[in-house]
Amino acid sequence: LTPDGRRFYQHAIEILRQCDIARANFIEAATEKNQMRIGIIDTLPQTVINNVIREVRQKLPDVEIEIWEGSPEQISKRLTQNKIDFAWTNVNDLTPNAITLWREPIVAVMPPNHVVINSHADSIALRDLEKIPFIFRSRCELDAVGRAELKTAGIRLKVKVRAEREDFAFQLVRDGEGFTFAPRSLVPDDLAFIRVLDFTVRRVIGLQWQESADSFLKVVLVEAAEKSSKQFQ
Repeated sequence: LTPDGRRFYQHAIEILRQCDIARANFIEAATEKNQMRIGIIDTLPQTVINNVIREVRQKLPDVEIEIWEGSPEQISKRLTQNKIDFAWTNVNDLTPNAITLWREPIVAVMPPNHVVINSHADSIALRDLEKIPFIFRSRCELDAVGRAELKTAGIRLKVKVRAEREDFAFQLVRDGEGFTFAPRSLVPDDLAFIRVLDFTVRRVIGLQWQESADSFLKVVLVEAAEKSSKQFQ
C-alpha cells in the first residue's frame, strides 16, 4: 500500500470498530454466546496477557474463556479451522478482520554489564554484531525481510546456541554466552537491549477474529487489549 492507502486503511478499520461498538451498545450484557476461544502466540509478555484476561473476566463473568497458546503458525491454523474465535498474534496491514495493537522494533538483547551496553551507545551497527556469539531463539521474529537485510549486508551471525525455550535463551544471555534478537516487549527486566542500525525489522502485534465472531465479545476483548497495550505504543 502507498502511504495514503495505509492511512485510509487505518481510518476504515477505526470506522468499522466504532460500528461494532455502536452495535454492541444495543446488545444485552448477557450475550447469547457463553464461550470465548482465544489463541495467543507464545512470545507475548505474560503480564499483558494476564491483565487482558483479568479485565475480560470482570466484564464478562458468565462467559467461559478458553485459551490456546502456540506459535503464530499454530494459531493461524486454529483460526482457519474455526477452533478459535480470536487470535492475538502477528498481523500486517492486509490481515483480514484484524486490528493493530502495537508495533515494536527487534532489538539486540545483552547482559547489563556487556561492553557494548557500558559504552553508553544507544545503537550498534549490524556488522559489529558479527563479532558477538549469537543465541538463536527458535521462535525468533526474523522474518524474510530481516533475513534479506542480513544477506544484503553480507552479515553472517556466529550462531553459538539454538534454543527452543525462551527462558533458556535469555538465561544464556544473562550468563554472558552471547546476545539474541527479540521484540522490545519480550526483553526481561534484568537484561539490557540496544537498537540495531540498518535493521528495519518490526513486529506488529494485533487481534484477528473470525468473520462470525460475536460483536459484543469482540468489542470487550479489543478494548481490554488496547488498554493493556498502551505501554508499547
